[in-house]
Amino acid sequence: QTTLQAVLTTNGHYSFVLMNYGSIASTSRYIQGGYDTISSSHHFTIPGSFSRNATGPNSAFRLGSNVNVPGRWAFRVDHGSIGCNFSGQSVQLGDSFWSDSTCAQKCTCTRAGLQCSNNPCSFSQICRPAAFQYSCQTVQRQTCTVSGDPHYYTFDNSAFHFQGTCTYVLSEQCQNGLPYYRVEGKNEHQGSTRVSWTVLVKVFVYDENIELVKGHQGQAKVNGSFVSTPFSLRNGSIQVYQSGFSVTVSTDFGLMVSYDK
Repeated sequence: QTTLQAVLTTNGHYSFVLMNYGSIASTSRYIQGGYDTISSSHHFTIPGSFSRNATGPNSAFRLGSNVNVPGRWAFRVDHGSIGCNFSGQSVQLGDSFWSDSTCAQKCTCTRAGLQCSNNPCSFSQICRPAAFQYSCQTVQRQTCTVSGDPHYYTFDNSAFHFQGTCTYVLSEQCQNGLPYYRVEGKNEHQGSTRVSWTVLVKVFVYDENIELVKGHQGQAKVNGSFVSTPFSLRNGSIQVYQSGFSVTVSTDFGLMVSYDK
């Protein structure tokens, strides 16, 4: 069940819209809250829009406010507040957005002007188009794991135990909707011919060949040459970094590959 009240009021000179958010039913769809006006450059997107926190018991709409009353949002809509300008487009005071498709830089319109700083998406988010420019949006992840000698646990939680010593495709994009990628794992015998271990992980993405090699902590091989982490490729679309004992490859569309070397 979803409860929402919207009230438009005016005295003939000034106009306001008042929004009261109650319970917001959970949904897997992306939800935006705020206001926009026809033929006007003034608008406001409530923080938390397009995120998983937009709905459910901890909805940002119900718990947040711009007038210190949880769930209540009030906006002047006759001409709006003086905002900012970004690439010839008006930005409402208080609005935040990421400036391009890499989501490397977040900008906020303040009374002092447009303030931008490096603020990339977290590794549980991906960069997607928003109502204005781009935004970091949380994605639901599935995990495939290879461990031990070796044991394979698939995205749908099936388990396989296999001691082959070849190079195997672990994951590959096979449907439309995501950029093409392929992850391969190479196994070799380690001290015994009865078992094998993963000694090399290859990630093919955005026309780059990234290899995570056993015994090379803090490094990854890129197109044949070792590079020390952290580093990025393709204008930030690929991030490679050390995380604990693992080297991780992360992309802007949500792929994450970690190898404990």
